[in-house]
Amino acid sequence: AVIVERTAIVVILAAMAILPTLETAGRKVLGRGVPGSALFVQHLTLWIGFLGALLATRAGKHLSLATGDLLPEGKLRTISGLQSAVYAKQDLIETTIARQRMQLSILANDTSFARLPSVTGLVGFLELMRIDLHGNVLHLAGEKNAGNVDVSALQKSANSDHPTFRAIFSNRGWTNYVVSAPETNANGTRVGTLVAIFDPTDLMTRLFDTEFMGQSAKVLLAIVQEEEVTLLHADNEGRGVPVRTDARHQAAMKERASQSDAQGFESTVDYAGIPVLSIFRTMPSIGWMMMMEVDAYEITTPILRLAMRLIGIGLMLVCLLSLSTFALAHRIVKPLEE
Repeated sequence: AVIVERTAIVVILAAMAILPTLETAGRKVLGRGVPGSALFVQHLTLWIGFLGALLATRAGKHLSLATGDLLPEGKLRTISGLQSAVYAKQDLIETTIARQRMQLSILANDTSFARLPSVTGLVGFLELMRIDLHGNVLHLAGEKNAGNVDVSALQKSANSDHPTFRAIFSNRGWTNYVVSAPETNANGTRVGTLVAIFDPTDLMTRLFDTEFMGQSAKVLLAIVQEEEVTLLHADNEGRGVPVRTDARHQAAMKERASQSDAQGFESTVDYAGIPVLSIFRTMPSIGWMMMMEVDAYEITTPILRLAMRLIGIGLMLVCLLSLSTFALAHRIVKPLEE
């Protein structure tokens, strides 16, 4: 598609240059021009604008009105870009979980809808189950045992009177998550819990994507469940896998994640001991915290490059000024010596 677009732009640009040339030459030599050439050029100008917009969109080079792009390269610009990315990713995960909680709450009011084939595709769960007040699990819809989730993990979600969200981990990392909602009858009496198992693959792919954020940028999720903190990062396949951290990092992340409005940035050292700039923000609706980090060297590289350029330009100016001064002094002194 890119080759087609670029080829079309080259052809249109060539036609826009050739048509007026033929028109002028034809009038001079043959006494007549190319019929409708001006109209053709006008339409080609419109089309080249469309194709240019397509290429700019594909390359992410559209005109940006974000204030962060007006900042010079360096720490402030990096902070601005990372904060925008963190806010967008936080909104993505919280909006997704909130929507699934709401959908499950609607199904909990009338479980007959849950057996409709279209509901599985609409809500997007792998499996939908019902847990009664005695802890018995009943399969309702979707693929049975699709997530291979331990029953005890499902029963933990059945103890709440409100819609809940819980991540499920295995040796392969973050493999599933469970959303539950209390089920009530027509009289409003609690009769059980509706539990849905979801695959987080698509959500992780979008969360851990750092294509336009720098070569060393990485996204980390601090997940607090049952007084334990699990730090996730993306592996080579884009899956969320746990990262081993020391007790100091565990305590700091747990304390920060417990604050509903914690957000900011800091220069720190990551779990691998590399100096980084870290942007963090809590997600109060699910009790998680998102962090985005960039290696410190990537931030300082543009500043050092600019400094070297300025030093080079300054040395050139000093040399030119010295040569000019020497030439002027020689010109003034020469008549006196004669």
